[in-house]
Formats: sequence, structure tokens, C-alpha cells
Amino acid sequence: MIALPPMTGTLKKLGIFAAVLLLLLIAALPLLRVPNTPEISKALDTTILDRFELHDATLSEASAIVMDHVYRQHPEMRKVRCIQYNASSPSSGAAAGQSLDPNTARITLSLTNIPASESFRYITSIANEAYLLRPGRIYLYPAGSPPPKTMRERLDAAIDALLSRN
Repeated sequence: MIALPPMTGTLKKLGIFAAVLLLLLIAALPLLRVPNTPEISKALDTTILDRFELHDATLSEASAIVMDHVYRQHPEMRKVRCIQYNASSPSSGAAAGQSLDPNTARITLSLTNIPASESFRYITSIANEAYLLRPGRIYLYPAGSPPPKTMRERLDAAIDALLSRN
């Protein structure tokens, strides 16, 4: 074993500072955690919109209204972000003559006593989109196209591509 000299002066203060910083980081970890998929799904299912009315709203406006209701009833969901994912290829699932830009679709509907999950289903289907829950994220993407890949899936695909070259 290697014997270390006793800590003195500045080194001792630095050690104490590092220990306190580590304890603060450990205490803050629950605050940094994003909700997982089942937690998001439960929050969407239990958030009931008493009256949900949209008049000529875009998909992003409509999803922001739904998420506002979710945030009010479930403050722990404030870290969940609703992300519009637009596929880059022109043949990403929209029928001929339909726009791929979900913000050109205007949504008008009136619903009462509806769960947030159902309101997402309605607004995405009207805009020819779909939605997918992932940890900390709700992805809105073109219906008929594959859902967006996670960072892990993209990294695995890149590694496979690199390995298959050799």
C-alpha cells in the first residue's frame, strides 16, 4: 500500500469542498431526472381536459395547449418536451398532393372531458402525423414514416455501418 501524507491547509479545504460538491450533486440527481415513458403515458392518461377547443390552430399550437394542461396537473412533467420531428425525405409517408409541413395543417375541433393522450391522438391524426413517447420527449412525426430513432439507435447504426465496411 502507498501511504499518503496527511492533508493540510489548502489541500484539506479542497478535499472538503470536493466532498460537499459531490453530496450536492447526489442530492440534485432526482431533480435532473427526466420522466420515463410509462410516467409520461400515465400523466397523459390521467390529465383530463374539461373543455378542449381549437380554432384554426397549427399542430405546434395545439400540442402546446395540451402540454400546458399536462404541466399544470403534473408539475413533474415540466421536463418533458414535445418535439416536432419532420423527416427529411420527400416520400416520408404523405400521400401525393399533401403537404409534409404539419404547421400548414389547421386544426379545428371541440372536445369535452378528454384525456390528454386522446387529444394528442386527435390532433396528430388531423395533421396527418403520429406521436411517440420516449423518456423526456413526445415526438410528433409524419404518419406512415418510421418513428424517429433514439440517440442509442443512431449510434448503433453508425457503428454497424463502420464495422460492415471492414
